[in-house]
Amino acid sequence: MKNTYFLLLLLIMFLQGCGFFIHGIEESRARKYPRPTTQERQGYLEDNLYLSERIRSEIRKGRVTKGMSREDVLASWGSPAKIKERNELEYDEVWVFHVHWTRKMEVFFRNGIVVGGDPDPDDLI
Repeated sequence: MKNTYFLLLLLIMFLQGCGFFIHGIEESRARKYPRPTTQERQGYLEDNLYLSERIRSEIRKGRVTKGMSREDVLASWGSPAKIKERNELEYDEVWVFHVHWTRKMEVFFRNGIVVGGDPDPDDLI
């Protein structure tokens, strides 16, 4: 019986430690790849009045959608964790964003314009 309580106590301590570790990873990524603030996105929109209302709306919401330029994505999501060059017919560059310690999102560019992603950019938030 004492062994059961002891093992249960060890399990609880281990799980609490994991939570602290995971939280630390997410904080570290947030500092390394900060998302633009609402004010920074608004400043970008004021400097780029030529953008379509659809693109402007997505940037205001902090989203990425097909048809955005690299600069639009930077204004909406900030810098990617990684950029990969590709020689694919559909896309030539992939930006990788870490949205959670277990989850990443990829944005596919063709000639500097978003053409897709994983998951699909029109589903990205």
